[in-house]
Amino acid sequence: MRLAPTRTKLINMKHLKQFLAVALVLVLLNACKKDDNNGIATESLNITLHLQAPDKVTITHYGTLTLTLTELNKNEKVEKVYHNTTTNDFQLSIPAGSYEVRATGTVSYTQSSTTFAGEVTTLIPKLNILTATTYSLPITLKTIVSDDDKDLLIEEIFITGTTTPQGKQYLDDSYFKIYNPTSRVLYADGLLLVQSAFQTNDKQTYTPNIMNQAFTANAVYQIPGNGKQYPVAAGESIIIALTAINHKELNSNSIDLKKANFEIKDEADDEDPDNAAVPNMFVKFEDAVINHQAINAFALARMPKGVTELEKYSYTYKDESGFDSGGDAVKIPNTWVIDAVNLAQKEDFQWLVTDVSLDSGWTYASESQGDASRYRKGVRRKVTSQQNGRRVLKDTNNSTEDFDARVTPSLFNF
Repeated sequence: MRLAPTRTKLINMKHLKQFLAVALVLVLLNACKKDDNNGIATESLNITLHLQAPDKVTITHYGTLTLTLTELNKNEKVEKVYHNTTTNDFQLSIPAGSYEVRATGTVSYTQSSTTFAGEVTTLIPKLNILTATTYSLPITLKTIVSDDDKDLLIEEIFITGTTTPQGKQYLDDSYFKIYNPTSRVLYADGLLLVQSAFQTNDKQTYTPNIMNQAFTANAVYQIPGNGKQYPVAAGESIIIALTAINHKELNSNSIDLKKANFEIKDEADDEDPDNAAVPNMFVKFEDAVINHQAINAFALARMPKGVTELEKYSYTYKDESGFDSGGDAVKIPNTWVIDAVNLAQKEDFQWLVTDVSLDSGWTYASESQGDASRYRKGVRRKVTSQQNGRRVLKDTNNSTEDFDARVTPSLFNF
């Protein structure tokens, strides 16, 4: 027979239970605290960010410099703005953590005894700041371009497709809208439209790593022309259609692209419609299928005078991470690129697939992989003002700032 516990034992057991309950609460609170901060202490650290210029370049003066550090675990942002300084070292007091670090600004710099006015940019997707020390940030410089030297811009990208009234996917109505931001006539003749070989939701270790020298492309299309055959008036746009037909005839939820300026014709597909009234773009390298998840970068480029083919720019890259064997691509020198836009999925972005001198940000039409709400969504460059009746589009080489994400494409408004 089991004896009943004495009163003293009951009291001791009660105290023991209370002690264990308090201890458990303290453990859970401590665990939650560690989870919230990813196990990193929250005390402030006095750090120095050293901006490291490219070889043989000396920065003599920063007109303005904005440093933006975003803590990745808490999504908390620290922003510092500096004016008229000659130092390359910037002191901050911030909590320890893992940060995305951006730097943008205007500078004067010398190279080969010549002084230039330029723009500085850098993007470090993840920098672990755990001790009070100096962190070196390699920066990219770009000479400020006058209006006389500006070229065409990507105004709008729509590649996510639509759905039919029956709910079926329809993808042939993709298009690119290209804008003349200058006050003079520009010519589209010879313009390259380039798709990146790498994808923004799949960061891997590729060799050779030539990103600071070239845009790695798996598809290159070129507008035909003799040099002055296809003018684009100041403040006007042209449309490059994937298929230049009236898509409403096949899908009432789509758009009419039969009056597009140019068409990307799949030469290998006999069933791909060809609008004889719309000039076809030349396939300069491959004829890759556009990824309608919108996870590539796109660029506009111009080949230098005298260059007509890209064979000598082709190369093979390898994936050192082991997830992919690599592939064949063509390297478009960054000096050829006149505009670039990184597209990504909002929840799945992993890396920029261009050098930050071309684009230091990204924009999106899709929330995540397989997002069913991405249809009929695109990205469009922001309008900052009107100048002599001409729209001024935002162009800071940062697609996060320059573009409105996930918008209804403009051609759906007609």
